[in-house]
Formats: sequence, structure tokens, C-alpha cells
Amino acid sequence: LGGAAIGGSVEARGQTTGQTGGRVTATGERVDLTGAIDASGAAGGGTVLIGGGWQGKDPAIREAGTVVQAAGSAIKADATEKGRGGTVVLWSRDQTQASGRIQARGAGGEAGGQVETSSRGTLGVSGEVQVGTGGQWLLDPDTVTIATSGGTGTVVGGVVTPSTGPGALVVDAAVIEAVLNTGGNVTVQANNDITISSDIAKTAGAGSTLTFLAAGNIQLGAPGVTRNISGSNADLAQAVTSSLTVVFGSATQTGGMVTLYGQINTNGGNFVSCKPVTRANAQPISTTVGRIAPGGIAATPDSGSVTFHQQVTLANAGLNSVTISTQSVASGSTFVRRGGEIDFKSSIVSFSANTPWALTLNSTGAISIAGSGDANYSGKVTFGGQVGTALLPLDSLTVLGPSFAFLNTDQINLKKPSGDTMTFGAPQGYRPRLVLGADSTTINVTGFASGSADYEQKTFDIFLGNAIGATPVLAINSGRSVEITNFAISATRVNAAGTAMSDATAPLTVTLQPGTAGGSS
Repeated sequence: LGGAAIGGSVEARGQTTGQTGGRVTATGERVDLTGAIDASGAAGGGTVLIGGGWQGKDPAIREAGTVVQAAGSAIKADATEKGRGGTVVLWSRDQTQASGRIQARGAGGEAGGQVETSSRGTLGVSGEVQVGTGGQWLLDPDTVTIATSGGTGTVVGGVVTPSTGPGALVVDAAVIEAVLNTGGNVTVQANNDITISSDIAKTAGAGSTLTFLAAGNIQLGAPGVTRNISGSNADLAQAVTSSLTVVFGSATQTGGMVTLYGQINTNGGNFVSCKPVTRANAQPISTTVGRIAPGGIAATPDSGSVTFHQQVTLANAGLNSVTISTQSVASGSTFVRRGGEIDFKSSIVSFSANTPWALTLNSTGAISIAGSGDANYSGKVTFGGQVGTALLPLDSLTVLGPSFAFLNTDQINLKKPSGDTMTFGAPQGYRPRLVLGADSTTINVTGFASGSADYEQKTFDIFLGNAIGATPVLAINSGRSVEITNFAISATRVNAAGTAMSDATAPLTVTLQPGTAGGSS
């Protein structure tokens, strides 16, 4: 297979109204692009495939060994009147260097297209990618480091010298930010690990999604080094539009670990992790919208949701507490929009049994929204796995905001020398309730010395979910005492919306056992 060089101009444009761009394919053992390719079209962008098809899966295109797009070169697959952006792929077996400009923008209100810069070997990205609002940019090397600088590699005499070893990519955070700030979506995919060593800040454009897919581990920051991912609107006169949804892993990519040494602030976007998460920061995640929109409360978005599909480990060095916030934006001291939901689909544990961590969840929302009436608009909190385990208990659990928190698991395990271990709070006039979703539930409260811990139910009721069996059982075990003051344990059943079920008549067996969950030294 010989080489290919494009040094002039190649056009496959659809210039007439109703026409889409054409198709340009170039491959060879080595492909050098120093000129321009334009596959734009009035009704939609065309397709440009350099070195292979999407993710190298087009059998009709023999994959190139090396693809080099020089600085100053350009590839366009834009829609120019009304239509979606097209598709651009730079793919190689050994090395891909993207140093020029790539565009696949939509027009007339239509979404942008899709761009892939990938390699089975080394990938270097230092150019500019524009996919427009709703477009997608995919990077897919073996390993990825996102850095403040150093993502260029070098191209001397047409030869790629990567900035890291074979199979690795170092990409400047500014290149990713430029796509996000136009409302585009970015997917960073690696066969091994992803390390985020730079802040990533979205400050403009419509809402975007930043997705990290790695077969191995994903790490934000490092021990003693805080790195943040954030969405915000830099221009205070603009509407609040720059939400950033952050996703780690996928339904089919659940291996490895996500470690958060820094913070993620989504400005109303959602947070999703399909991988196990270790949270090594005191406030690792907030989905709260940053400010009231210039158009007022009605024009201000609600907060985003937080979803963990696998186990969460609390490990904040130096401060034994972690807070997750999906609370509404506030006007003064008044929350004015909906708080986001928080959903743990698996267990929550402390990193060490000797140093249990405290967990605070704050989803507080408004108690009245114009046009929607009076209600508690705090986000629902759901526990789908054990809250602390017998071997790795939590220090304490605090839930602020919702009228109902759903415990769809069989155990809560807390270990604390003294003080409150379970605290719930709701906006004015609303009474917090913990809803049990398992046929048999056990709450264990222990201390570090025998007889040194108390179960105190002073801020919440306990109700039953409507899906549990006919003979539910609740056991509360405490190292010293059990105290229930001004709140109740009730056999009342409620549905997922918190509405009491009129036909709920089955009994609830409750066992209170003070002095039986003895502590350990």
C-alpha cells in the first residue's frame, strides 16, 4: 500500500439548495494532508474519511499506517444553509496527528456532525475541532492524559513525534473546551486509562456532554493536586445555558475505577458514573446552577441529577466528610428551582474501617414555583445498595431536602464515637421520611468502644415502600441507646412519588435493641 499526499484543494461540495456534501476518501500506508478538503453542502455536510472509517470499522477502506494533518490545513463537512453537519474521520494503525482545523457544523438550527480523531497507536491533537451545537467529537487512543499544555507532540519533516509513548495521547484541555463552548459534545475514549491533569471549563454555548470512556481507570487530579471540571456562563448578561453533563463509563464499559481528587460542577448538567467511584475530595460533585438567569427565575434551569451505577467509596484525606449537592440555585436565602435527584444504585462504603467517613447529600429545592404550585421541589434521594457495610461503615448520614428518601436495601451501618449519626432535613413545613424498600431492614449504629454509640431518630419518620412484602421487618441495633423523639416508625406505605397507599394494612415488625451493636476498639 503506497502513500497519499493532499497538498492542494479537494472539493466535493453540494452548493445548490437541497444538496448535501459529497464523500472524500483517502488512505495509504502514510497520508499527509497539508491542503484543504471541503465536503460541505447546503442541506447537510458530507463525509471525509482519511485512513479509515468510523473507529476503523469500515471494511471497504484499508486502514492507513500513519495520518498527519499539518497545521494550517483544513477539513470541512459543514451544512451551509439548513441541515446537519457531516462526518470527518482521521484514523490510523500506528500514528495520527491532527494539527489543523476540522469542521462539521450544522446550519439553520440543525445539530452538528461527528468528528473522530483516533489511532490504534499514537494520537496527537493540537488543532481545532468545531462540531457546533449537538455535534460529537470522539478521541480514541490507548491512554489519554488531558493537560494544560504539551498536547501537541511535534511534526518535523512530516514525521510524528508523540508527546508520550506509543498508544498514548496528551491533549490540551483548551482544545476540548473550544468544542464544549460551541455547544458540542466530546467523548474521550481510551483502551486503557484516562488521566485528567488539567482543569476543563465550559464557559459558553448551549448545554454539552463530556464523556470519558476507558477500559481501565479514570482519574481527575492527583493526591494533593486538585483539578476541576466545570460549566458556567462567563457573560453574566447571557441566559444560563452552559450546563455540562459529565459521564464516566457506559452500560457496557464498567471496569476500572473513577477517582475524584478534584471537583465537578455542572451548572445544571447531570453527573453519571457507570464505574465504581472513589471520592477523595470534600465536595466532589455539585450540579447546582450558578446563578439566576437575566430573564428571572422562570428562565433559570433546575439543578442536574447525580447517578452512581456502582459502588462509591469515601476517601477524603484529612477531612472525614464528603458532600454531594444538587440543591437549587437560591435568590438570597430562598431556593427557587427544583433540586436534582441523587441515586445510588450500589453500596456506599468508607475507604477504611478505622476512619469512617461522613456523607452529606443536599438536594434542597423550592417550596413554591410559579405555574407549578406549592410543593417540596427538592430532588429525590434513593439508596439501592447498603449505606455503609459491616466491614466498611460510614461515620454518619445526613440527607437535606427531600420529603422522602428511599432505602431500597437491607442495611445501614454507621460507626461514630458520639453525636448524631442520622440527620434528615426538609424545607419549611415538610417532614422528612425514610421509606424502606426491603422486606427486612437492619440499621446498625456502633462506636469505637463498647456501649458508646446511640441511635437517635429526632429528625425523620420511617415509612414503608408499597413494593415490599406482606410481613416487613425492621431491626435497629445500637451500641448504647435507642431514642425516638417527636417522630415515628409507621406501617404506612407510600409509592415512589411519596403518596400514601390507602390499602396499606399489613403489619410491620420492629425490634429495638440498645446495647447490642457493641463497639470495637
